[in-house]
Amino acid sequence: MRLDLAGLLLPELVPIPELIAGLTEFRLHGGIAVQVAANFVRWEAAAGHAAFTESGLWEPYEPLVRLFERGGEFPLPPRLV
Repeated sequence: MRLDLAGLLLPELVPIPELIAGLTEFRLHGGIAVQVAANFVRWEAAAGHAAFTESGLWEPYEPLVRLFERGGEFPLPPRLV
């Protein structure tokens, strides 16, 4: 879930840069975990907005956040050369 769903539904939603920058300080499992955490924070910040409640999406990032919280990893496929 590297896709920023909050940004798609509410492009005017701009996160506080210090908050997003602070996520990189946490010990997360690679770049994808940092991206998922940033997207999760944006999603939660606007969860009460009508665009979100009407989307029918319910906590799309939570399964991956829970995976990372429990020490799991989400390996990325090797890049094609």
